[in-house]
Amino acid sequence: MTQIEAKAQAISDRAPIEARRELAKAQIEQEYSRTSKALGL
Repeated sequence: MTQIEAKAQAISDRAPIEARRELAKAQIEQEYSRTSKALGL
């Protein structure tokens, strides 16, 4: 098992809700920055 897999496993074991929240936040920020670039902001 790689270090990343082990880390992901630890996160999902310890705090799946926190991990999902972080993932959602990252996706939203990504979407926001893509949108603002597209609009030239």
